[in-house]
Amino acid sequence: MNADTEHDRICRWPETHAITGLSRGWVWSLERQELFPKRVRLTPGGRACGWRHSELMRWLESRERVGSAA
Repeated sequence: MNADTEHDRICRWPETHAITGLSRGWVWSLERQELFPKRVRLTPGGRACGWRHSELMRWLESRERVGSAA
């Protein structure tokens, strides 16, 4: 684990949706294609999950670079 993820916070679905503007289905599809950060399970074998805030921000920045190159 590197320094920026060691103290990184986890964003649950409502915040992830607010940050990205994407639907659950679209996020799921992008995850399956490995085009979106992987979700983190919050409990072993449980259903609770979230995404690392730093990874969401890096993903957004990469999307902005792709959009500005066009």
